[in-house]
Formats: sequence, structure tokens, C-alpha cells
Amino acid sequence: CGQALNNALGVYARLGMPGACCSADGVHVAWNKCRSTQRHLFTGKEGFPTVAWNVSVLHSREIVHIARWMGGSQNDKTMAQHDVFFARLRSGTFHPEKTYALYNRDGTRSVHRGLYAIVDNGYHHWMCLMPPFKGVCPDDETSMWSKRLESVRKDVECTFGTVTHRFRILRIPSDQATPEGIDNTFRACCVLHNILLRHDGLNTLGNSARHWHPQDGEVVRRRRLLDAVRVHRDRTTVRAHGGVPPTREPGFGARREALIAHYNVARLKGEVGWVK
Repeated sequence: CGQALNNALGVYARLGMPGACCSADGVHVAWNKCRSTQRHLFTGKEGFPTVAWNVSVLHSREIVHIARWMGGSQNDKTMAQHDVFFARLRSGTFHPEKTYALYNRDGTRSVHRGLYAIVDNGYHHWMCLMPPFKGVCPDDETSMWSKRLESVRKDVECTFGTVTHRFRILRIPSDQATPEGIDNTFRACCVLHNILLRHDGLNTLGNSARHWHPQDGEVVRRRRLLDAVRVHRDRTTVRAHGGVPPTREPGFGARREALIAHYNVARLKGEVGWVK
């Protein structure tokens, strides 16, 4: 970690998400040779047998952690409970010395401790995981923050798209005889992806001022985003969580409110940007 973690924290802070250390999501690879006696363990929402992993990436698209493989019938909540990296984030043992400052609504700053990962609404509401709001947001500030977090979280989806386009073996159903063989192939592809990323010099994306859009362009984007958020709120209805309801930890709501307050103050101060 070391300097690489500091760089990642700096990029996410510039994006308006101080304390975020990565984005995470589940990824599936189809398994063509799954035995009929095991299909119920590996068949989930995709409708066919898959092997799945919980993967964490940086905003530069560098893959930093791959959890142990699980059958595709397991959802993101279950995979999160078996992810050792999430366990370290949740227990506070992953770099507990790291702190970050958040703006309060009155413009003052307060120091916070406890890093977190940006995720989607398929995960539990743990303090170490930060998803966007689902359904109608109570106000424009919350909607702006939620939309911003959804946009920032696209880095993990772009990473999956890049890896699968680079390695055709991940786009077709695997003929490996065992899930362990698929796991080895997937991890090898991720290692090669990181090597290529560093070879192209893209692993340092966001570490230099020239990587960021000018502030004038960001002002225009904020206005367009606010207009889009208002339209979205008018058209969206509240939807209940499907499947198993998320587990909400004490303090999750307070942390999310603190992040919302910080983002909107930092946005008005012109301290939030986009990587080119």
C-alpha cells in the first residue's frame, strides 16, 4: 500500500469522496462444464452456471483485491460477508492510522477515521461500504451526492469491461473442469491487466493536475447534473429492496450524511473535479 494508497485516497478526495479507498462489485464468469448435481450452487440471476468474485479496484482501473471464488448463486451481500478485505475495512484494521477531513454544513472541518469502499445497492449498509440512495432522494443535495457516487463507481464497471475485452477467454463460457481452474485463469487475466495498465502509464491517473478537467468545465457539469437530478426525482418512485434487505450498521446513516454535507460544501467551493 503506502504511497499507492495515499495516491488513491487523494484521487477519491478530489472526486468529492474523502475516505474512499476503492470501488467494489461482483463479477461472474460463465462455467460450461458445471455438473448437473452442482448447477443449483452455481446458477443465479444470470440463469446459467457461473463462478463469481468480489473485486475491488482503484479509480485508475487498477485491480487491488480479488476475494475467494464463490458459486454464482451467491449474491453480493453473501460475497461481502466472505471478503477478507471487507472484513479488515469493517473491523478498522486496514490502515487505522488514516484520517480524512470532511466539511460540515457550516463550512468548518471535522476529522474522521475509517476508510470505506464505494459499492452499489446490492450490498449491506455497513460503515465500510457506501452505496448511493435507492429511489427518491429527500432533497437536491442528497440527489447530487448520490448521482456523483454512482458516476464515480463506474470505475469498477469500466474495469470489468476492459478486462473482458482484453481477454476473450473471460467472455465465453469456460470449459475448465473445476472452479479452481476458472479462478486461476481469472486471476491471471487480472494480473496481466494490471501489468498492461502500468506499462501504458495509466495506473497513475489522477495523480497529476494535468489529469483533471479545468474548473470552468466542472461548473457547467454541475449545472447539467443538477438539472438531470431534478428530472430524475420527478420521474422516480420509491422502490423496496429486492431479496434480502440490507443490514444497516449503527453509524452508517451518520457517516453518509457527513459525506453528503461535505460533497455539497466542497462542490460550492470549487474543490470537486473530474478526471479527464
